[in-house]
Amino acid sequence: MLRIISDVCLMNPKTPLDGLDGKDISFVPMDAVSVAGQINTEKRISAKDIKNYTVFCEGDVLFAKITPCMENGKGAIAVGLHNGYGAGSTEFIVLRPELSLISARWLLLFLSQKRFRLYCQQHMTGSAGQTRVPVKFLGACKIPVPSLEEQQRIIARIEELFSELDNGVETLQKIKQQLAVYRQAVLKEAFRDCEMWEKYSFSDLMCEIRNGYGLKPDDCGDYRILKISAVRPLCLDLSESRLNKTEFSIEDTIAENDLLFTRYNGSKEYVGVCAVVPHLTQQYAYPDKLIRCRPKLNNSIHSKYLAYYMSQGDARNYLRSKIKTTSGQNGIAGADIKKTIIYLPDIDTQTRVVAEIETKLSVCESIVKTVDTALQQAEAMRQSILKKAFEGGL
Repeated sequence: MLRIISDVCLMNPKTPLDGLDGKDISFVPMDAVSVAGQINTEKRISAKDIKNYTVFCEGDVLFAKITPCMENGKGAIAVGLHNGYGAGSTEFIVLRPELSLISARWLLLFLSQKRFRLYCQQHMTGSAGQTRVPVKFLGACKIPVPSLEEQQRIIARIEELFSELDNGVETLQKIKQQLAVYRQAVLKEAFRDCEMWEKYSFSDLMCEIRNGYGLKPDDCGDYRILKISAVRPLCLDLSESRLNKTEFSIEDTIAENDLLFTRYNGSKEYVGVCAVVPHLTQQYAYPDKLIRCRPKLNNSIHSKYLAYYMSQGDARNYLRSKIKTTSGQNGIAGADIKKTIIYLPDIDTQTRVVAEIETKLSVCESIVKTVDTALQQAEAMRQSILKKAFEGGL
């Protein structure tokens, strides 16, 4: 039977904290909820300090309404709340299921469907970059509501199939970890005898080291600016970009053979990593959370050598040691990158080193692509299972 969500759930219900004066409850900011339905309830907030937050109780379902969290699938069942209550981001819509009609797990699984999120995306309101799913729209959406017994049967089947998928995904993730170890072994071997070469600080080899564009892009227009996620270890993904209405200053753009470093990231694994800018067919700017480094020698082999060196052993360990964490963000200063010690041979030796590295890593990268494709297929299969379940096919 199809029902509208607001018929089987209370939408953003008032939640008085009776008897909790002076006590703590769980604090759940947006980053405490994952796209996999997990919730971290370890943080605390006093019940008297909840005025500017969304309040909920044990068993409520949280739905992230703001872009890009909504599109990414953030949502969770509020379980394990301290003293039975939580306060969190105002960008959550709270749904309190009528448990005689619908289970919280059934509701969350329905809301987590990618096709449902895409439908919600088409009805978001607000300005660019700050669009949200209206509460009334979500409440008016239809959801299949079979008997509770049938819900539990289907949920059990979904969980069984998801468990099989998770086992496969875990194996694929382990392969990626092993490939990362192999990559470091290749780099370590390539620079094993590097101390016989000329010694420089990184800044000695650069004509410019500069942070990027500091304003928020418009998310519309004809001009592109990279996202922070565009830079991963030894890889620059130009598709990871945003749009802007006005053209960027030339000082905020990248050029072929530049090196880009991540200055900030939520994960330490991605702080201070670098990638070489390839040949460009259009102009790209870069944000202030990336650092652009322009070598004095404009040569693709030289830039690749520097990127490989800065990604291996001593250099990477040095950069990792300089990472500082503030308000949950991990960052590194350009001044520390400048001080990194580099051993540099003549260009012929650089060419040989780069060729040896790329020969060995080419097989590795081919396997990574295969694994990534399999991971994408696993996610597609997960969504297919949900689609079949809510169409009555399980």
